Amino acid sequence: MAANYLAGTFVTGRVVLTLLVAVWLSGCQERSPSGDESGKAVLENGYAQLYELTSTLKSSDTILNFKQSTDGFGELVSELATDEASMAEYLEALAKEPPGYDLANTGYPEISKRSLNSAKSDRLLSYSPFFGRTKDNFERTYLLSLSNALTQQYHLLEVMIDLERDKERLVMLKEFQSDVSRYYDEVVAKLNRQHFKENVPGPSLEEGA
Repeated sequence: MAANYLAGTFVTGRVVLTLLVAVWLSGCQERSPSGDESGKAVLENGYAQLYELTSTLKSSDTILNFKQSTDGFGELVSELATDEASMAEYLEALAKEPPGYDLANTGYPEISKRSLNSAKSDRLLSYSPFFGRTKDNFERTYLLSLSNALTQQYHLLEVMIDLERDKERLVMLKEFQSDVSRYYDEVVAKLNRQHFKENVPGPSLEEGA
């Protein structure tokens, strides 16, 4: 299911817009203190959305058990999954610390949840071991899905960095964002080298993807 989720459900603007609207509705035009109830609610949504993304990406290497890939693809996906798993563990520990966060409270409206489930179902056979995409078709599509997921994750972290006031958490968020940016560059570089006719480097996430 992780692969199906990756394949068509990552929409960068949705996450960022959800958090920005939540900030506006709570009357927080400037950075809200973590201890404030309205600020806590916005941060909780952000950490829950980040945890949802991270929990999906940490399983991104599961597909390697069923699909053949080119040199370097498996190593890249495995390294990404390992780092995402570490971040998921960090978020689980953070949720238990004061003020405490519910990592299931993403703040998504019901219609968004249903549209995501619809996208998952639509992609159900896309990466099937027997009937799904194979070889270059599979790898290209999977890398494109990863690039979309990493773009969404990067911009979600950008919003979280702007909202979070705790210094230790800010350091962790910034370090993780740097890792996400690096993986995005590696994914796009592999797409350019092996799956695009014209190898034209695109901008990094810091430059504006």
